[in-house]
Amino acid sequence: MLEKIKEILKNELFVEEDIKLDSNLIDDLHIDSVAVIELSLQLESEYNISIKQEELFSIVTVEDIIKLLESKGVS
Repeated sequence: MLEKIKEILKNELFVEEDIKLDSNLIDDLHIDSVAVIELSLQLESEYNISIKQEELFSIVTVEDIIKLLESKGVS
């Protein structure tokens, strides 16, 4: 799952930084609020899930993305 998230971040959001589990989306990867929304749309499409706005605001790190996906049954 981490590799797929890295792929989305690099290919869809053009993140050039090294992506790790503890990478902070804003501070380390320089993703702005618009890009976070785009990320959620990509994840919804890729994994056929729905992400609520409240859930989106709880995502701070790459690991948070994985935890959110796992909570939705994605493995």
